[in-house]
Amino acid sequence: MLAVWPETGIGQDRGRSASPEELWQDYPLKPADEADADGAPRESQAAGSRPETSSQRPEAVADDEGGRGRMALVVGLLAVPLVVLIALQVLPDARRRSRRPRGEATAPAAPTWDARRGSAWTAEIRWGGDASRFRVLASPPAGQEELRMLESRRLDWPPRSDAAVESLVDAVADLERSVVAAGWQAVEPGSSWFARRFVWPRTDRAPDLRLERRDAAEEVRQWANRGAG
Repeated sequence: MLAVWPETGIGQDRGRSASPEELWQDYPLKPADEADADGAPRESQAAGSRPETSSQRPEAVADDEGGRGRMALVVGLLAVPLVVLIALQVLPDARRRSRRPRGEATAPAAPTWDARRGSAWTAEIRWGGDASRFRVLASPPAGQEELRMLESRRLDWPPRSDAAVESLVDAVADLERSVVAAGWQAVEPGSSWFARRFVWPRTDRAPDLRLERRDAAEEVRQWANRGAG
């Protein structure tokens, strides 16, 4: 039988081990960084080329961040007065609500004068003008007519002394006292200083329109004569 020995390599003598250089030439190996996963060689990076970096320069980034910081500072400074204003408006109202006893109902708004005139007897003190006296005029519910219910004595007009001014004030006070004593209820006055207004609170009967004027000075004299008892 004829035996055939395998060749150990080109240019190698039998019985001698191959050197590393010879092994490299016979069996070249690819570096790991030059091969893809499928064995294809990678394209090496061109000499002198720089890795990809952000196209924005550091100076531009710093300027952009500085602009946003300044904008945030301006917005913050403008927001502080607004917050203070809201707090000044909200806190007092919140304190009033917190001080209100729990379950306390808010008082209903008072009806207007026109609403009162449409549903009840009303009366008002007016100035008589050329008559130089004050008068109490009464009106029925939803009525247009005005009935003279009471009037003051004739007064000096125009007033030329302090005593004359006090007489005007006293005359209004006497009429008001007389109307209230007859059972009328005083309500919000009108725009003039003397425009006292009244409402008849009863619905079972109409008011008495023939009233007597209660003179405060005369009541004081009668009280003194009775010995201040």
